[in-house]
Amino acid sequence: VHDGKNLEAEIKLLLDPSLYEQIKSTFSPAVEEVCQENFFFDNADGFLLKSKWALRVRLQGSDKGFLTVKGPGEMINALHCRTEYETPIPRQKAEQLLKGFSLGSEDYLPCRELIKRFGNMDVLPFLSFQNIRMTFPWKEWKFELDKTTINTKIFYELEVETDISQKDYLEKELISLFQSRGWTYTPYRLSKFKRALEIYMKNKKKE
Repeated sequence: VHDGKNLEAEIKLLLDPSLYEQIKSTFSPAVEEVCQENFFFDNADGFLLKSKWALRVRLQGSDKGFLTVKGPGEMINALHCRTEYETPIPRQKAEQLLKGFSLGSEDYLPCRELIKRFGNMDVLPFLSFQNIRMTFPWKEWKFELDKTTINTKIFYELEVETDISQKDYLEKELISLFQSRGWTYTPYRLSKFKRALEIYMKNKKKE
């Protein structure tokens, strides 16, 4: 994640259901468990998608919401990074945005950044999925264990974020942990949004 100031690395591991349950039981209890409902927006012409930008409204738990915009990927120090702007908003406000809105009517940083680049536009939700995230402390990091439901398909992932300077160290520690327990995993670079988009496009072709 690159916001112009901070550069973080995120390691994603794709898990099978059995390993998901093993990791959950090994590190339980979770310090946090939340349900995240994610909705992605675009205008009628699909301009943001064509421009490789993503605008997301997230409902989290009983009272939280987040408005996020992510830019196209770029290579920085041999890593794939994306510009990201995120603003916490009340869940009630996030629910109101699900009806669709004009960027210019919402004075939030993600909207201002999009207007600065592309001008005002009206947007509506076109894609959504649910994620249940459990967070476990591990050494100086946090394990984010995800169970994501996209239509009727379920995916399991482990995500760990770290400062860019610790990426290689984190990878070595993860490899050591998994090898010591006989766990196997698949490194995974595809985001939840791109995975959901692939399913969305396949279903759209069938219509």
